[in-house]
Amino acid sequence: MTAGNGAPRAAASTAPLPLIVGPENRLLATAIPSFVQAPHAIDGPLVIYGPAGVGKSHLAAGLAAAWLAHDDRPVMIVPAAEFAKAYLAAISSNSVGALREGYLAAGLFILEDLTHLATKPSTLGQVLLLIDELAAAGIPLLVTSRVAPHQISKLSDALLGRLAAGLTLPLAAPGPEARLAILEQYAQAHGIPLARDCARLIAETVDGTGKDVLDVFASLEKDRSLLTAELGLETLRRILADGESATELDLRHITAVTAKYFGLKPADMTSPSRRRAVVFARGVAMYLARELTKKSLTQVGEHFGGRDHTTVMHSCRNTEQRLQADPVTKRAVTDLRKTLALR
Repeated sequence: MTAGNGAPRAAASTAPLPLIVGPENRLLATAIPSFVQAPHAIDGPLVIYGPAGVGKSHLAAGLAAAWLAHDDRPVMIVPAAEFAKAYLAAISSNSVGALREGYLAAGLFILEDLTHLATKPSTLGQVLLLIDELAAAGIPLLVTSRVAPHQISKLSDALLGRLAAGLTLPLAAPGPEARLAILEQYAQAHGIPLARDCARLIAETVDGTGKDVLDVFASLEKDRSLLTAELGLETLRRILADGESATELDLRHITAVTAKYFGLKPADMTSPSRRRAVVFARGVAMYLARELTKKSLTQVGEHFGGRDHTTVMHSCRNTEQRLQADPVTKRAVTDLRKTLALR
């Protein structure tokens, strides 16, 4: 990451973190080991994209640890927000050259959340320069983003070309196998007893991101007997089912609150209407549903009029893009989050 004064700091050389990549991300499961062992086999950056919460930062940290396990050169992990701050600080202190030299000391450079820079064209120009300098120095680059680069507004053709020269892969939310591995890894790391059958039930019931699964696990951990076979799986199954029912109420609540905010009826949100105002409000509601509940894309689509998961994904990505550049969307989402938090 970058230190407060803009100077880069390398990732710590620690024991490798297991890279949990399930069959739903089979292309990444193949690409990541290859990238660690032979990064220059890819003629450009490795770009990984996916919505918030699917595990991009976990994947980047795991890749960094795997790199450090066989290479002495440091890894620079730089969130895009910190990159922007460091660049502005370097301009003020006339130390842009020193900042770049620090970045070029890396063996592997990781730029996280490129989407954050969508509204910062001057900083995007520096990203383009950095990519060229890293390439010239033979330093591999990993970039993470919430959406595919071509979906980020205001990226120049030159920058898109540099990113497209490498390999761009989506990261989907973990499936049951990956969720089970995440649970067991977390439990082992924190010395929490966890029966295999209980772990599998949680992984198969909680359909969401790794964070969603760990949030549920944390709530169950308050009574550790629930995580062993002592009380039986039926008790755990009933508790998890109760949690799912509460989430359904949240979906209806999100729909009603969002409809009211935009001057619509809840029925409009689940109707087949393609009116611009309805499509916009429905997209915001779907985005909030994915952000604030543990429902899958398919479940959200079913709630909003039987739409398929690809429609929900597309709608959420459109809303996420608008959040980066449209103050009206940003204000609506901010207001609705506050209202929903008061429930």
